[in-house]
Order: sequence, then C-alpha cells, then structure tokens
Amino acid sequence: MKLEGSRSLALRTVAVVLCIGALLNSCQSPPPPAELTEIEGLLLALPAAWNQRDAEAWVANFDQDSGFTNILGMHFPDRSANEARHAELFRTIFANSTLSAEVLDIRAVGETGAVAELVFTLVGYERLPPGMEETEPGVLRTRLITVWEHANGVWRMVAAQNTAIAPVAAGIQ
Repeated sequence: MKLEGSRSLALRTVAVVLCIGALLNSCQSPPPPAELTEIEGLLLALPAAWNQRDAEAWVANFDQDSGFTNILGMHFPDRSANEARHAELFRTIFANSTLSAEVLDIRAVGETGAVAELVFTLVGYERLPPGMEETEPGVLRTRLITVWEHANGVWRMVAAQNTAIAPVAAGIQ
C-alpha cells in the first residue's frame, strides 16, 4: 500500500510539473532567434517608405516613445517628431531621391531585445543638408544602428542612430 501511495504521489507530481510547463509555454516567451529575421523585413520597409515619400510608413515600426538621431546629430525624441522631420525632407531636398539598404547584422540582446545595423545608399537628392559631405559624387551612404524590443508578439524600434559615412571612410565600410 505504501508503494502504491508513493507511485500515486510521483504521478501527481509529474502531472503538476507538466501542467506548470504547459502554462509557462502558453505565456509569451522571449522571441526565438529565428524571429530575428522579422526585423530584416521591418528594416527594408524603411527605404520602401522613403521612396514613396510616406513619412507615416517610415515611422510605422518605431515605438511611440522611440528616439531617432539623424545624420546631423539632431535628436527627435518620439515617433511624431521623427515623422514630421521626414515629411519635411520628403517635400524638400530629398523629394526626388531614392534610398536603398543593405542589412549588415541583426543580433539578439538579452531575451527580448535586438540590435540591427544597415547601410543606406541615397541618390538623386537635390542637395545635402549644410555641413554634410557626399560619400562619393552623387551618393550619400549612412550607417543606421537600431535597437529593437519584442513585446506582445511585435518588434518595435525603440532607438535609432543614423551616421553619414564620410568620403575618407567609404572604403572602410
């Protein structure tokens, strides 16, 4: 009888552990590394938005409180400021420009974060902002570093820093 009770207790313990495991698995778990590939598509949506002159689409994957620092070092503290600045650029000096991108790296940071880096290539612009130098004649390349957070099943960009690639550094990309 004692052996039967021990066996019954062991089976109940296993059942409880399995139930707890199932409950934990049903909760939102950190993104597996395979989900990092989703970020590549979100990054490549940036040049698509740029080329359509769509400032709302440009900021679609930025978190509401995300910060964006542009190639001049100007900081835009949230998504709406970022959107307003890009809407202005799309109406003025970059109205006829074309942007392309190459994703260089995406890596996990902790359990729910990621950092991604890409190079933008901009051509067809009217002019560059004062103090900005072309990477090569007719071409401006920049390096964008982005910080991402995975929450509620969605990746959101929480910070971004865009840095112009100077002509001297063009061969060191």
